[in-house]
Amino acid sequence: MKTQKKVIALNFPSKNGLTSKDRVTVVNLYTDLCGNPDFEDTAYLSSQSYQEIFGKPRSIVGRQRKLLSVLRIKNKETGRVIYRKYNNNPRFSGLKDEMIALHPASIRELTIENNSEIVGKPVEVGKGNYFCYYWNHPFHATRISMKLGTISVFLAILSIIITIVLSCNCS
Repeated sequence: MKTQKKVIALNFPSKNGLTSKDRVTVVNLYTDLCGNPDFEDTAYLSSQSYQEIFGKPRSIVGRQRKLLSVLRIKNKETGRVIYRKYNNNPRFSGLKDEMIALHPASIRELTIENNSEIVGKPVEVGKGNYFCYYWNHPFHATRISMKLGTISVFLAILSIIITIVLSCNCS
């Protein structure tokens, strides 16, 4: 089920540490994410938003589905689509049901020129699929592994078909 969510940006503390952590302002979420800003592949939503998008509460979903719940996020103005995994951080108390918090790199992928053109505006959020998530993953190693694996499977199937065709022609 597709819904509209307002984009807010994850902002990481400055080097001097003067920002307050885990605080949501109008269009920004100030956090330290346990000191690691490398969460490009994650979108933060409330648990109510999970139920709205996936149709059932996260608490009754099986363990396999909990490990990776993929979201499809589309900017209607530019038509760009990204796939991110769902995450709910209970420390983000100010994150409302109509908001989605994205890493600045994810916001950059949704826009054409600058990040500020989408922050605070609605995007279309729906259920995504695993294949597209890994095919368009923000980390190069993951994306290349998926693409090379897909090519390998295709070549293996092709070689099996050629072997069967050649063995039938020889008889």
